[in-house]
Amino acid sequence: MIDFNYVCPTKIYFGNDKHKQIGAILKEHNFLNIAFIYGQGSIKKNNIYDDIIFSLKENNINYYEISGVSANPKLSFVIKAKEFLKNKKIDLLLAVGGGSVIDTCKLLSHSLNYDGNPFDFNLKIAKPTKTIPVGVILTIAAAGSEMSDSCVISNDLTIPYQKLGFNCDSNRPLFAIMNPTLTFTVNKFQTACGICDILMHTLERFMNYHDDSQIANNLAIGLLKNVLYYGKIAINEPTNYEARAQLMICSSLSHNGLTNIGKKQFMRVHGLEHILSGFYDEVAHGQGLAILWPAWSYKVLTNPKGKKLLTILAKELFNEDNPIVGIDKLKEYFKDIGLKTSLKELNLSKPLDIEAMALAYSKNKTINITDDFIDLNYYTFKEIFNLAL
Repeated sequence: MIDFNYVCPTKIYFGNDKHKQIGAILKEHNFLNIAFIYGQGSIKKNNIYDDIIFSLKENNINYYEISGVSANPKLSFVIKAKEFLKNKKIDLLLAVGGGSVIDTCKLLSHSLNYDGNPFDFNLKIAKPTKTIPVGVILTIAAAGSEMSDSCVISNDLTIPYQKLGFNCDSNRPLFAIMNPTLTFTVNKFQTACGICDILMHTLERFMNYHDDSQIANNLAIGLLKNVLYYGKIAINEPTNYEARAQLMICSSLSHNGLTNIGKKQFMRVHGLEHILSGFYDEVAHGQGLAILWPAWSYKVLTNPKGKKLLTILAKELFNEDNPIVGIDKLKEYFKDIGLKTSLKELNLSKPLDIEAMALAYSKNKTINITDDFIDLNYYTFKEIFNLAL
């Protein structure tokens, strides 16, 4: 176990109808002038929107409303929102949705007091210095952004899109309201993508070449078992409160740093997927991960430490001694919950260009990471993507 600092300041309000308390929660914190940001309008179809507006008005909270955040959130949206809010003296950004809305609010929270391009933070050429707090009303269990220190945005002002994330403590929301009933209307595909994302956040922390931490490993195994079990129930019984509740809290715990405590964090498959959905914006993040994780794992089997860890996963999760069988069992699980498991199955808007993606991933063959289970470069990128076909 390595030395570490750990901070997780997000306060959780968990339970049925908790979102109806948003006005009182904001008033308690003395936030009286907020921006209320959400996605494509689904919250207006299931009364979430009406509940929030009623609570805000009841508690005399002034609000500015911004809608239209897309999946794989975009820089152009952040820039427009920044321009709209620049003189409004906002004291909190309220994200109502999942990871896309939350990450949009995170970048916006740093950008409202920054004169440069918001993407400078993702490029790591600027660090947040004056941040507006973010609060969350979670409507999907998936990204875990409601408690994480990460922020991933696609720069849609470039072709292909450059999808990058950055980490800092000030990315963590001040609070997150979690009402499992708000996820009852999430469709099967989105639920499946969320399940995969939760699993991947945990698996990627477990599969660590550099560091070991038994407490982190045990937490990860327990969380993985929980998601595999309750994920199937949520797919088959979308209004099962216990299943939705378990997934919702697992989403947060998978990405708040607990499952890699005492370890450095390396999200290799996430990096591969960011290239895929950067080139093909229609690919949902969880769907891309479901395709790329098995392909990456097959390559990792060539490393003794990688094989050992994958063997542990096979035994713990599926009671199998053979790591290849363990990988295949997880792949079968993805199929069972409705996800595609090969690149050929994707209905892409343009031809799959592995060569172009490999060049982008390797920055024109200049990057070669050697201190991992496998070398990560232009050539291994192509191998992994060909295994994923």
